[in-house]
Amino acid sequence: MSTDTSRSAQVIEDYKRHKLASCALHRINDLIRGFEAERTIDRRLAQLGFILVLALIAASAYFLMNTDRLILF
Repeated sequence: MSTDTSRSAQVIEDYKRHKLASCALHRINDLIRGFEAERTIDRRLAQLGFILVLALIAASAYFLMNTDRLILF
């Protein structure tokens, strides 16, 4: 009888460990998905900023080329 009880306790402990590991794995996967989403947003913002900087440089070059004289402050 004690072997059945100890076997049952072992099965219960194994089940608890399995559920805990499964829960931890799901939590880690959720965190990774969150980091990947933030990385995607950061990449889009960086691309937008790069395009904005290029547009400002192009506008500055256009205005500098169309002026007759250069005024330095």
